[in-house]
Amino acid sequence: TRVFHAYETSRGCPHFCHFCYNTTLNNRKWRAHSVERIISDIEKIRKKVNFNKITFVDDQYCADTTRAKDIIIELSKKGVSLNYPYVRLENITEEFLDFFIEHNINVFFFGSESNQDRLLKLMNKGFTSEQLVEKYNIIAKYPSIIAVTPLIVGIPTSTKEEILDTIRFTLYWSKKVPNLKPSIF
Repeated sequence: TRVFHAYETSRGCPHFCHFCYNTTLNNRKWRAHSVERIISDIEKIRKKVNFNKITFVDDQYCADTTRAKDIIIELSKKGVSLNYPYVRLENITEEFLDFFIEHNINVFFFGSESNQDRLLKLMNKGFTSEQLVEKYNIIAKYPSIIAVTPLIVGIPTSTKEEILDTIRFTLYWSKKVPNLKPSIF
């Protein structure tokens, strides 16, 4: 496998996570190149560099899931698979992971951020700890796909107990779901 790092298909993010630079820098705007332009660019790059996997460095690759899937399908036709796409929690469904397997995507990244509902609300993540656990259980059904996810400790107003609970949560899930690769920041 030869991987090409790093191509940007879009900039910004339409979401409003309070800790993210995108809320200020890009004013929550998401701007994307067309599927046609992306495929054309990648074909030009492949004339100079031989690769069969490509890493996109978008802040939010799956902001438009139809577009994200169309790019993956077109890349597959060219013998290229996507390496390490960034998705949001709501993208993690059995249907989406089946699609990843079908198109030779074996690792992806998503932000868990916290297992504390109070802190998730403070960060404006748009999901609960219960929904996070539901997604971890979906990931467990797909041992051939690695899911990389950070959790944050030391968020302003965090208590010592919340920090310790997040560490315990991270250790528990890293053992329970071997293909889930949580880390603490």
